[in-house]
Formats: sequence, structure tokens, C-alpha cells
Amino acid sequence: MSSIPNKKSWKDALEAIVHQRVVKPGAKLTAFPKGVDHGPLTSKFFTTDADLYAPGVRSRLQLCANQHMAHISFGDHGVHVAWVKSALQDLVLPALDGYIPTPDMAPCDVFGAATQYCVLKYKRKNTIINRDYQFEIDAIIGIKTIRMLDAHLKMLHL
Repeated sequence: MSSIPNKKSWKDALEAIVHQRVVKPGAKLTAFPKGVDHGPLTSKFFTTDADLYAPGVRSRLQLCANQHMAHISFGDHGVHVAWVKSALQDLVLPALDGYIPTPDMAPCDVFGAATQYCVLKYKRKNTIINRDYQFEIDAIIGIKTIRMLDAHLKMLHL
């Protein structure tokens, strides 16, 4: 396990990973695959790359995928937020039809307004809502959202 000595190092590593993996034009993402609502996250981006470049991120993302109270929401900050933002804004959303990139004024490791917009766009596109207690889609990255994102990253071979 390599350890990243400072914030700039993991930012550079994250940027390098994203730019290495260019999503093929016309890649289609399907609805939520059955059988991915439990167990470990399986995409390379959330597991191998996260462990290699930002130790501790994989365990935080896995916690988000397993526990309702460990969700990621507006105002949160940390390397795990940067990792999810990068997966969403740079890798998965561009593969969806009609995505218009939004400039993010918040630092890369802060869940700001542009990230909130991207999460809402992603959840609307994929109809991620828990009808047991929700009437409209929220901008929280919880169990269903992180698992769907992981499944889409895996479909894109990332």
C-alpha cells in the first residue's frame, strides 16, 4: 500500500486516473442490475484505484454502501467526496444522454452546489428513490446511489 503524503498528491493521482480512462462515446448505461444491493463494491475505480492512491477511501465508500447513516451529502468534505465527485462528474454522467457539465466552485474535496446538481441529475436519470419514505428525489449519496454508481463504473470497465 502506498501512502499519499499530501492533498496535492491524491488530487494529481485522481486526475491522472480519470484522464487515463476515457469513456467510449455512445456507451449506454442500463438500469440498476439485480443482485448488487449488498456485498462489497466491485468497480476498479472504487476498490483497487481507491486503495492505491487514497488509502482509507475504499473503506469509507464501502461504509456508505452498507449503512444508512453513513451517506454523503451537501457540505461533507474529504478524499472520499473527491473520489465520488470524480466518478460521477468525469466518468458516469458523460456517458448519459444530454449531460451538460457544470463548473464546480467548491474545492474538489467538498460536496458543493454543482455536486448536488450532478447527484440530482444522476438520481433522476436512474430513478433512484426509496418509495417507502420518499416522495421526491434527494441529493444524498446513500446506499442505492453508491451501489448504482459502482455498477455503472463496472459496466464502463472502470
